[in-house]
Amino acid sequence: MRYLVIYDITDERRMRRVAGKLSAYGIRVQKSAFECELTETDSLRLFRELKKAAGAGDSIAGYRFSAKYGIKSVAAEPETSGGNASKRQNSRFIALRG
Repeated sequence: MRYLVIYDITDERRMRRVAGKLSAYGIRVQKSAFECELTETDSLRLFRELKKAAGAGDSIAGYRFSAKYGIKSVAAEPETSGGNASKRQNSRFIALRG
């Protein structure tokens, strides 16, 4: 499946870490946007890694493109220090917010 992943990271170090993780899975199409061709396993791994890399005030959004249904997505919050990250899932959007 093809994904478009965009981000707004407030910390330079975290931004480089997120960009590095994304560059391992896809190509940069704009300064804060990557296009990735991912298997289901790779997408789960990537978004788990991004969730851990995101911090307070950061946003990472992923859009999955489906030939049959157009754009699909899921939403989740990044890890919190207490481990009780709130999760929101639907069929449209993957969003990680700090």
